Amino acid sequence: MKRITTYNDFLLEKEFNNIIYNIFKLIENSDDLKIGDTITWDINPSKRAEPIKDQEPIEFEWNFDQKSKYQKFKDKINQLKSGIKTAKNWIKEPDADVEIKFENPIVDMVKEFLSKLKDKEKVKQYFIKIIEELKSLPQPTKKKLLIKLSFLFLSHIAISDLTSPDIIEREPVMAEVKLELEGREKPEVKVEKDVVDDFKGAKFEVAQKGVHNAEGGYTADRDDSGNWTGSEVGSGMLLGTKFGIAAPTLVDYYNDKGLGTPSQQDMMDLTYDTALDIYKKDYWDAQKLYNFKSQSIANVLYDGCVNQGPGATLTILKNSLEVVDIDSSNVDNWNDFHEQLIDDVNVLPVKETKKLFHTIKKKRWEKYIHIIKKNPRKRKYHDGWKNRLDELTFNDDIEKDIDIS
Repeated sequence: MKRITTYNDFLLEKEFNNIIYNIFKLIENSDDLKIGDTITWDINPSKRAEPIKDQEPIEFEWNFDQKSKYQKFKDKINQLKSGIKTAKNWIKEPDADVEIKFENPIVDMVKEFLSKLKDKEKVKQYFIKIIEELKSLPQPTKKKLLIKLSFLFLSHIAISDLTSPDIIEREPVMAEVKLELEGREKPEVKVEKDVVDDFKGAKFEVAQKGVHNAEGGYTADRDDSGNWTGSEVGSGMLLGTKFGIAAPTLVDYYNDKGLGTPSQQDMMDLTYDTALDIYKKDYWDAQKLYNFKSQSIANVLYDGCVNQGPGATLTILKNSLEVVDIDSSNVDNWNDFHEQLIDDVNVLPVKETKKLFHTIKKKRWEKYIHIIKKNPRKRKYHDGWKNRLDELTFNDDIEKDIDIS
């Protein structure tokens, strides 16, 4: 068995070295690149995998016809200039959108290679090896390559593993790559003041600030059902998530807008403004969370709707209402809740509202623990879920007239 394992490792190394060879071959085909220049590593199948062939060496013919000799030399120079221009034109072509499904020799090689790695640690080890192999390249070229390669590796490993502190320490340019993968800096949440604010109910903009801080940029975690269009791991297409917008949610949004079926690149290109529209329509307005007088209660429920689903969050709310002696047995959906119980919740004293808030948090955590026990692979989300809940605090008992603009 040990011999088989050793031989398999040998084959993996051989395959890995072939990938590195082809990457450098692609770069070296651009003869006029100099230190500091930027090369586009494009995986668009419409382009040639080898943009330019090696040029024949200049041949000199010794004769006494100086004019003929000079003309032949001039022709050779022109040929070289033409070849260099071809390489430059190829390099300057717009960078293609990166999609895992693109068919390209190098991309296919990387995908096939990654499929043979059995665990996350092995994937990370080989990503580190790629970093070491590319270390001598000019920084702009290296950054371009690592961004493209990282998108491929994201189907097998989390972004936090690709851009962990030890990797950034090993290759500082990965700090810039991390910003690219996460959609650069998070944009500020737009806050619009209400024209009519008589009710003084919960505000979407305030609740969204908490969700915005909890959710990151693009991820393609294969173990997270929210990354798959079929809402189950391995079901449908792996679109990933961005700004916390799950794959099925983006599919529904595209269907509503008549945009067809979204691709993984569509998820990667999702803007924060579009994410806000989805959040407000599907998670705030649909559950009528603006009806809550308590901003803290609205915050914890809104975060639950986004991360655990509106249905699961309603069940948690119903079970939590027992601690404040509110009967929710006749509530089957969010509309029922608002018709029957919203007034009862809104008249609760601050002390009782605070008790309800902490009960909702507790039951949300119990839901997370139940998920982990049911599927131990989900344990990797334990700390992230805990940190998310810890950030939710009860603020109704402090000064209310805070300028949030």
